[in-house]
Amino acid sequence: MVKEIRERIQGFALRLSSITTQIFDKVQCHLA
Repeated sequence: MVKEIRERIQGFALRLSSITTQIFDKVQCHLA
């Protein structure tokens, strides 16, 4: 049970970080 929750949190964190990176790249392109 705990393992399942931990894996779900890790997957969510990975997705969130990749989305954040994409947004950051777009913002940098606009500012450049």
